Amino acid sequence: MEEQSLLKERLIYEDEYFHASHHVAEKGPSLLGVVLIQSKRHVNDLSELEDSEAKDLGPLVKGISKALKATMGASWTYCYSFLEGVRHVHVFVTARYPGVPQEYLRLNIGEWPLAPVGGTTEVYELATRLRASMFVKGNAT
Repeated sequence: MEEQSLLKERLIYEDEYFHASHHVAEKGPSLLGVVLIQSKRHVNDLSELEDSEAKDLGPLVKGISKALKATMGASWTYCYSFLEGVRHVHVFVTARYPGVPQEYLRLNIGEWPLAPVGGTTEVYELATRLRASMFVKGNAT
């Protein structure tokens, strides 16, 4: 499957400024409930977002967070962005599952042995459910 097709299968949301898709691990199974928001325009830093882009980003993060909670039973969500690796705005919204031990909180959540993981089939199925949940009244951006 080519890259564009892979993105389409895990795409959750798209508008004129951003697209959001379920993240896929480079190797092995993927942690389920990790959504990556990417700006369509090449932007090196959050401070370089146009006002209209920045105005849309907050509600998009909120909508994805609500969809993760509704679809996956997440206790709450984490939101983070690191811009060193790829100089482009990438914002992650990640489900924080009930019962996660203290040592696996925050950025260590993917190390939790009981964290829900899956292959491409599970990622695509979850993306479909998240996409549907994004447009339920109260979740729409």
